[in-house]
Amino acid sequence: MAFRGASADALTALTGELGSKVSTPGTAATVAGDLYTVESTFRSEGAFRRFATDSAIPVEAKQGLVTDLFGGKIDGVSLELLTSAVGRRWVAGR
Repeated sequence: MAFRGASADALTALTGELGSKVSTPGTAATVAGDLYTVESTFRSEGAFRRFATDSAIPVEAKQGLVTDLFGGKIDGVSLELLTSAVGRRWVAGR
């Protein structure tokens, strides 16, 4: 999938964060598993997905929600990446 504009910028920044935070194969495996679980939640829960991606909702509210939902359930590095992702601007292509 090709991203453009704000989404491309967000993806580039997140890829850089991922590279700097994941330094061992064990950490990479943990983060991959955690993000797969989070992705499943986003896919199955439309209201959660819409809330987390709505640019009209303050970043702090979105980050607080994902921290409340996933804090203590996923690795700290995974949670940092997730809160960073929901804090960024994503746009839907037409």
